[in-house]
Amino acid sequence: MDCPRCSSQIRGNERNCPTCGNDVGYPNVRAAKEYEEKAALAKRYKEALENASRRQCGEAVVAFLESLTSSVAVICRSPSKVKELVSSANELYANFYQLVGAGARRPEGTKMDLQRRIADSIMFPYYENEIRFATLSLDGVGATAYGDCSIVLKDIAISERATVFEENSVLFCEKLRLGVASLLPPGYRATWEDRAMLATAKLEPRIGPATNAAEFPAILIGGTGQDFVEVHIFGALGRDSIERIVARKPKTESDRILLEEIKRHRAVEVLQ
Repeated sequence: MDCPRCSSQIRGNERNCPTCGNDVGYPNVRAAKEYEEKAALAKRYKEALENASRRQCGEAVVAFLESLTSSVAVICRSPSKVKELVSSANELYANFYQLVGAGARRPEGTKMDLQRRIADSIMFPYYENEIRFATLSLDGVGATAYGDCSIVLKDIAISERATVFEENSVLFCEKLRLGVASLLPPGYRATWEDRAMLATAKLEPRIGPATNAAEFPAILIGGTGQDFVEVHIFGALGRDSIERIVARKPKTESDRILLEEIKRHRAVEVLQ
């Protein structure tokens, strides 16, 4: 794109114009707004609604679509990590690249770590260190395989800088055998305001005529919690980005004590 202020060329990873400093928008959001991306998603969405009508479950799919307009972004972490985040206004949620770069974390050197770097170079070329990952949820519970505490983020804190993606981006790139020089196929990511379209395009086949609203959360985050719509958020997150916290019932006394400490700073719903 060209800078709307000075007409200098803007590269895909740039948040500000290198010539005049103008804010040209979040790179992940700009990528999701590209014509080819939106057209491909619109085609998938249209086909999903047509397929639902043929299967005579159009009403259930529309109900699912409408429920998604109030979906939230959720990050799952352990009680100890959440306690650190909520206990200080100075604490920020750091991603993998920031922790490694600061010497606060060692790369595990696993296959998943290596695949993550490849996937991120495809998804967020030259700005992967700015992206925080979350999960789209209907009930405030996220992908609990990543931690027992689900951090529900405020809509106002992320809506302008968040995008959604079809699934775990590492698994998506692995499934399509995408390498470092590969282009991401269009139609599998969307802006935050279009999250309902993307989730419906993906999940329409899982909804039947008798599917009711109580089943929607488990359809959105399925299986063992590894099948989800991924949320990509550009930039920092702090405790004031948090709406509430939904936690599993603590398994140990230390976790119970940590949850009590978390409650001093943020509302916590403990699941039974």
